[in-house]
Amino acid sequence: MKFFLWLAAFSLFLQSAWAEPGGLERDQHYTALFDRSEGWLGADGAYSVPLGDGRTLWLFSDTLVGHKGQPDSITMLHNSLALEQSGNLAFDARQLFTPPDGKGWFWVYQGYTVKPDECWVFLGQFKQAPGPAGFDFAFVGSWLAHLSVPTKGLPRVLEYQPLPHWP
Repeated sequence: MKFFLWLAAFSLFLQSAWAEPGGLERDQHYTALFDRSEGWLGADGAYSVPLGDGRTLWLFSDTLVGHKGQPDSITMLHNSLALEQSGNLAFDARQLFTPPDGKGWFWVYQGYTVKPDECWVFLGQFKQAPGPAGFDFAFVGSWLAHLSVPTKGLPRVLEYQPLPHWP
């Protein structure tokens, strides 16, 4: 019974949070930027990294690429990125980060800027493992990727560095 009372109170709290002025609002500009019908379609694990020169690097984990409405054309990448500049997003629909040891894949964590044309990105390395559908993976380790972000052209990885892992 206590659970249902808690759930009811929490529901009322959520309703009041959206009903009051100053609550959450959808950002129409970003909604339009991310509404795409081909190429980069969507992703999870999104992080934004201000580069300090008016540009922002967007990092994504699992990414769907293809044509909206054509399921057979859609493939999944384990990571992708986009570069925001002058109010526009340029999506890079390729998997940029690949483990140098060839084991599994990288999911992105947060990045940080060194200077406007480079940054470091924290990566989690994962591999297939026994488990229920959707959770059949295991953590391998953490890495840092040193990334070049030129003002023209696509970002590229300069180097990878493994981070210590204490099980």
